Parts: sequence; structure tokens; C-alpha cells
Amino acid sequence: MIKVDVSSVANQQIAVPFKDGTATISMYYSALNSCWFCSISYGDNTVNNIVIEYGVNFAYPFRYMFPFGLVCYTESEVRPVYVDSFESGEATLILLEGEENLPL
Repeated sequence: MIKVDVSSVANQQIAVPFKDGTATISMYYSALNSCWFCSISYGDNTVNNIVIEYGVNFAYPFRYMFPFGLVCYTESEVRPVYVDSFESGEATLILLEGEENLPL
């Protein structure tokens, strides 16, 4: 498990190195929807506009494209709804590698 460092900037791009390479996660916050979205890139594959939900591996449907998973945990057990949810520690984004990559 690798903790992804997400700040309270509403539009950001994060490079996350792991054992099989580097994943690029583009995060953006929608004030209109009060939620975070992400786009995931690895190699030649990109998936855009995934809603960040609590407790599910939202990269698992793309397991044949990405050798990793992404899961968000929050203290409130609902999806992160504030722009500073990650920076305040209320929410944590985790990259799952290898045998950790399960359909939670």
C-alpha cells in the first residue's frame, strides 16, 4: 500500500511510483457536485472522470489496464465532499499493488 499525497488544490496531477512503474493520477474537485474526480494514466492507458468513492477499489474494473488499484478511506465513511478532505486527514487515497489489488 502506498499513500497518495493529495493536497487541497482543486486541480492537481500526482505521479505515484510503485514497483511496476509510475501511475499518474489527475485529481480535480467539483464544487457543483461536492466531490472529487480522478483520471488515471499508466503506460498507454488512461481512464477519465472516475468519482472518488469511499471504501471501493475504483480502479478494479480496469484491472486489465492497470496493475494496481486505488481505494479511498474516510473517517466519516462517506466519499470525500470537501476540497480539503485529503489535506485535513479526513480522507486518505491509497494505491494497492500486486496481491493487495482486490475488488474491496
